[in-house]
Amino acid sequence: ALDYHPPSVAMGLASLVILAGSRQPRRALQRVDWTLLFLFAGLFIVMRGVEQAGLVQLLLGRLDLDLGPNIAAWLGFSGSVIVVSNLVSNVPAVLLYAPLIPHHPDPQSLWLLLAMASTLAGNLTLIGSVANLIVIEAAKDEANVSFLEYLKVGLPVTIVTVVIGTIILIL
Repeated sequence: ALDYHPPSVAMGLASLVILAGSRQPRRALQRVDWTLLFLFAGLFIVMRGVEQAGLVQLLLGRLDLDLGPNIAAWLGFSGSVIVVSNLVSNVPAVLLYAPLIPHHPDPQSLWLLLAMASTLAGNLTLIGSVANLIVIEAAKDEANVSFLEYLKVGLPVTIVTVVIGTIILIL
């Protein structure tokens, strides 16, 4: 296994891109969406704090992960992923659930369920996925999509796709 420090690798690669290209660092830095970058960094910092404080085990440790063939249990797990993904965004939500899965009797099925539910959960609200935030931020001068406008489409899409995805995975 490679032993590397991800932030160092990211900074090193960013430096190489700037040095190898003809771009001036100032021009590259002007194009960075600092608000989104700080929001995303803040989410990861908060999630790490939540994990280290033991809140993940306290909040999510109560979930009965022995889902068996019970469709209601599978949908319940998917529902919890949808809620958490729309409170903290789907990538940090996956980081919160990840430590619980290796202890599951069937980790492969639960990893697939987590991947499906967290991905589709991103469709529910604007904050469900960082991609949504990027689109809304990029389009802010041309379009003003409110939280409720997005939810009108996101709610039915998320419910239908997660239910179908869960049924497919349980079969």
